[in-house]
Amino acid sequence: MPVKYFNGVPIFVPNSIPKKGEGYYVSYNPSARDYGVDTTALVVRVDNGNRDVYYILSGDHVEDYNACDSLDDCLRYLFDHEDQLHHMSEPIEHARPS
Repeated sequence: MPVKYFNGVPIFVPNSIPKKGEGYYVSYNPSARDYGVDTTALVVRVDNGNRDVYYILSGDHVEDYNACDSLDDCLRYLFDHEDQLHHMSEPIEHARPS
């Protein structure tokens, strides 16, 4: 778990950001502390960049998301793995790729 220092105080930061793209990024959390399992989130900027939407899959999907070339590719991957959607994820019915 990475450690960052804020004003000299160590803070544990479990998430890593292995992929960034135009209007989205992928966040991986290897810790089961908060969600019960490790999770990979596709985070999409919406409302003209004023809000983030978190589509969370259970497990490690970093390599697969890294193989995606665009947000649409990431969304297709998300829908192809809908059966692994974590119960804390935002609903995906409005996230259909174009």
